[in-house]
Amino acid sequence: LTVKSSALTVVKNSSFANISYAPGSSGVKLAEFVLQASNADDINVNTITLNLAGTTTDVQNLRIQKSDGTQLGNSVGSPSATGNTYTISGFTINKAQSVALGIYGDIASGAVAAGTTTVSIASSGISATGVSSSVAVTGAADGAVAGQIVTIASPTLIITKDSNSPASKIII
Repeated sequence: LTVKSSALTVVKNSSFANISYAPGSSGVKLAEFVLQASNADDINVNTITLNLAGTTTDVQNLRIQKSDGTQLGNSVGSPSATGNTYTISGFTINKAQSVALGIYGDIASGAVAAGTTTVSIASSGISATGVSSSVAVTGAADGAVAGQIVTIASPTLIITKDSNSPASKIII
């Protein structure tokens, strides 16, 4: 008889890079995390707590979505630097499987260009339960897991003359 303990691993998804958005951008992905259940039990996720670092007032309507677009929990209209907790129901990660979760939000129209923010899953910020075992499982138990760096940037347009363009002439 082998007794296994349920575990939930949380990491930043390295396939989603740091990114820049212009003030006023809405519904943009701010971070992406991968949650992986151990092979001991399916995991029911009950709550996820997110923190923001940097220019936190530039982010609004913070929400969590699965890769299929399903939103988990409610949106937080004006997120604070710490303790943005989402209560989730009906979200199970099958044993030995991974699920990508995107963190989405809006960049305030008055956001300061050159500001940065980073969303993280708080230390011990995921509360979950083993489906068969009913054992409490904590994600990010070893410390907060920081997501991608989001830079607020003013959009620019650069216009240059193509080197193959003909010389300009006025024809009458």
